[in-house]
Amino acid sequence: MNKPKGYVTTVSDPEGRPTVMDLVKNVGARAGDEVVQLYARALGAKVPAANKDLRGFERVPLAPGEQRQVTFKLTPATALTHYDPAAKGLAVAPGDYELQVGASSHDIRLTSRLRVRP
Repeated sequence: MNKPKGYVTTVSDPEGRPTVMDLVKNVGARAGDEVVQLYARALGAKVPAANKDLRGFERVPLAPGEQRQVTFKLTPATALTHYDPAAKGLAVAPGDYELQVGASSHDIRLTSRLRVRP
């Protein structure tokens, strides 16, 4: 499988959710599946956080030469949460987040930034 081009967008849908899109293409001679994974990480987090958190994934079956768009619609209240010890619960910290799309956590192919305002 190969992702010859793709993009990540932070344009909101009508419900105000950021949308992440990626194009996936099978350049091989056989049918196969690609598992597209979405990661998020807080940039400049005030509380210790993971380097990246898996926030979504989709298995995409592709015929030889087929190209498909994969779309993730984020809800910051669930997709960007972390445990806040001061609040003793889950919270979304205002600030910048990096969104990453790839075939695995070590094979990131696209990145974009998203700002969460207070």
